[in-house]
Amino acid sequence: MIARIVLSAVLLSSVSIQAHAFCRDDLKELRPRIDRSKQADPARYALANRWWNRAMQEEPYDEVACLEHSSRARKALSGSMGVSGSNGPVTPMAPLGTPPGQQ
Repeated sequence: MIARIVLSAVLLSSVSIQAHAFCRDDLKELRPRIDRSKQADPARYALANRWWNRAMQEEPYDEVACLEHSSRARKALSGSMGVSGSNGPVTPMAPLGTPPGQQ
């Protein structure tokens, strides 16, 4: 009976330690990707860097918040940025050979 309790406590503590290290490892893998985007796409770099910094601040205290911020940083690198001034979906182009103004 006591052996089960001790074994359960050890397993629970090992799971907690691995979960805490998960976000830290994720941030280590994400940093080089963010650095590579610095020259290629400054807007994505700024957004991803902001989320990465927030994840680093949360990492020692809140695993869930750290994972949320790191996933937002990852999405900032891969998602669409959206175009300002866009009025909605792109309208289809007229078929080739159609004179201008006739669609």
